[in-house]
Amino acid sequence: MKACKFLLLLLLAAWLLPERAEAQQTISADDYPLLGAQVFIEPGQTEEETEGWFRTMHDSGMSVCRIRMFESYMRKPGGWDFSLFDRAFRLAEKYDIKIIGTFFPLTDKTDIGGWKFPESRAQLNTFAEYIKQMTTHFKQFKSLYAWVLINEPGGGLKDNEFSRQMRREWNRQHPQAEYLENGYPVLVDLQDKRFMNYMTTWMLGWIASEVRKYDKNIHLHVNNHAIFSNITEYNFPEWRRFLNSLGGSAHASCILPFSRAKNTA
Repeated sequence: MKACKFLLLLLLAAWLLPERAEAQQTISADDYPLLGAQVFIEPGQTEEETEGWFRTMHDSGMSVCRIRMFESYMRKPGGWDFSLFDRAFRLAEKYDIKIIGTFFPLTDKTDIGGWKFPESRAQLNTFAEYIKQMTTHFKQFKSLYAWVLINEPGGGLKDNEFSRQMRREWNRQHPQAEYLENGYPVLVDLQDKRFMNYMTTWMLGWIASEVRKYDKNIHLHVNNHAIFSNITEYNFPEWRRFLNSLGGSAHASCILPFSRAKNTA
C-alpha cells in the first residue's frame, strides 16, 4: 500500500491582514480555524488516487489543502506541461476544496525543503519566469485561493555569487558605524544578522512583487519554520506590506523508546 500522500495540519495559524478582493473572496475570517491537508502531486499517480484524496478531505469536513507546485514536474524541454496539476485543481473544484499553492522552484529531488535564495541572478530570472507561468496559468481555476511565496522562509543564505553581490550593495547603504548615535562605541558587530534580516524580507517582497505583476488580488501567505532559530531573520511588521496572512510549520515530535542500561558489573 502506498504511503499516505497527505498530512493533516492546521492551516493558516495567524491571519493578520486584509482579505482578498470581494469578487474573489471565498473564505472569510469567520471560517477560521480551518482544518485541511497537504497533498503531494507527483508523476505516476492515477486520477483515481488523486480524486480519492480530495474526496476524503471533503467527506472529513476539510475545506482547504496545500499543494507544492513542483517546477521539476512541470518544466519540460522547450516548454511547460501543467496537465498533472491541472487535474488536481479540477478535482479540487469538484469537491469544493480551496488550494493554497506553494511556489517550489526547480531543485534536486532530494531537496525536500526547497531553496530559500537563488545562487545567481540567472537563477533568480528563472524563478521569475516560473512565477509568471504559475500565476498566469492557474488563476483560471476557481479552486486556487492563495500562493505561499516560498516554503518555510528562514535560513539557507549561502556564500555564492548572488549573496556576495547583494551584500556589496547592502554594505554601501548600511556601512558599519564606529560609534552609536548616543556616542558609545560599537562593541558587537551585528552586520551579518542585519543583512540576513534584510535578505529574508527582500526575497519575500521580491516574490510578492512578481506575483502582483500578473494577479493583483490573489491571497499571499508564508509558513515560517524553526522560529526559535530564525526569529532574528523575521521582520513581521515589514512583511505586512505584501502579505495577506502569516502562518507557521509545526511538525509532530518523534518520540523514540529507550531502555535504561542495566548494571551488569
